[in-house]
Amino acid sequence: MKTFQRVHIDDALRQMSEWFLQHTAADGNGLIRCSHCGSIIKGRIASLSIHSIEFEQGGPQGDMCAGGGECLQLYIPYCANCEPVPEESGCIHTHMFTNLARA
Repeated sequence: MKTFQRVHIDDALRQMSEWFLQHTAADGNGLIRCSHCGSIIKGRIASLSIHSIEFEQGGPQGDMCAGGGECLQLYIPYCANCEPVPEESGCIHTHMFTNLARA
């Protein structure tokens, strides 16, 4: 799975849920494996900047990634045999007054 870049929080959660449904299978021993090659799913902790959708294209400031300086750390799953290692950082977009870092 790729680290989220310029994705609305609702879309990010949907994408992660779909990724697990399409790419993983439980093996009966408490491990999650890749449904394509059978390898154990790994993960990388990524730092995601929280940006305001009010600054997206069409907003008063144009197409920008801007926010209040808050960051969220999220475990990004991936298969080491089928996918590249996810990026260390990315961003998600939400409304200016939604505080995801403290939720």
